[in-house]
Amino acid sequence: MFYVLFDKNFVALGNKKTYPVESWSLRKRANEFDELKITGMVVDSNIEPVYVTLNDDNGHIKYIALSGNPEIKDGKATINAVDLKTILNTEGVIDLTGLTELNTLSDLYTKVFAGLYSHNKNFGYSLRFDFLESDTLNVDPTSIVAEISVANIWKTIQNVNAFYGTFLEFSANMATKELIITVKRINNRIGINPDDFNVLNHTKITSGTNKVVAGDKTLTAATVKVYYLLNDNTVVDQGDANYFDTNGVILQAHEGKIIYPAKVKYIQEEDPMKAYTKAVEELMKQRYNEEFEIDTKSKLGYLLKDVSLSYEIEVANYKKLPVSEIYESSKGERIIMIGKLEELSWQ
Repeated sequence: MFYVLFDKNFVALGNKKTYPVESWSLRKRANEFDELKITGMVVDSNIEPVYVTLNDDNGHIKYIALSGNPEIKDGKATINAVDLKTILNTEGVIDLTGLTELNTLSDLYTKVFAGLYSHNKNFGYSLRFDFLESDTLNVDPTSIVAEISVANIWKTIQNVNAFYGTFLEFSANMATKELIITVKRINNRIGINPDDFNVLNHTKITSGTNKVVAGDKTLTAATVKVYYLLNDNTVVDQGDANYFDTNGVILQAHEGKIIYPAKVKYIQEEDPMKAYTKAVEELMKQRYNEEFEIDTKSKLGYLLKDVSLSYEIEVANYKKLPVSEIYESSKGERIIMIGKLEELSWQ
């Protein structure tokens, strides 16, 4: 393996251009920022890199990140790179008006990313967006508040990702000097039993909130909606699936999937549409309150050697959890984190 440092125009820096790597570790995350650490040959002095790539022996780029200046110690250079996704961690004016169920998810992402350029025409990076995988999904109006507001781009994107089961990947086109942001879908699935992989710390956790009542400030009956987090990780509006049984009794189609006991939260807003969106976001955050890791060197670990962040894991036929993190290193390690913990309520 070797690494290459580049300036802002993707021109390789240093006399050697490529530098041997002694050790490296990469932690890729679906919904948080990645971590890359490289230790290798000392680079030339007086250079100011912007990007760093970790390359395999054939020259293929394994990962690209923001570099910063290497730390020189004991005749070695160490780079603690910064995830390119961090450039989205900024505020902008986001216009989410005019979206309907006829719009595709790529239309929604386009509006969010446009916020990067509000009052900031010279953003500093040339970006290209790949929405190919999201063009097949349509917008659900309940997932957004149709307004123009100042908001954090990254946090807004994470809300979209949580609702639609998507995540972002960065890459670069050196020839066109562009960073490419690709919207990826979690659309692969594999079933496992944690016991088969010697998982010892697998704990089933009860969600902190599984029911939200949302409406206007006074909870006027006409504005109130009730949302549930089901045991298959979907979020539903109670009013969408009521039906009558043969005796004329109103039943809830999701009754068999509703989590008990109910842990209820109330959300009140002047605009009930804002309350509905916050209700969905609240339950989405609670979907995967469970995690465990699998070392691919463990018993049967080889079955997960091709698993990526685009996978959903069906755990022992009782719950579906996303692959939230993959750790790899020069030591041959490959550890997969399944699920995620967030706002837990231990019982």
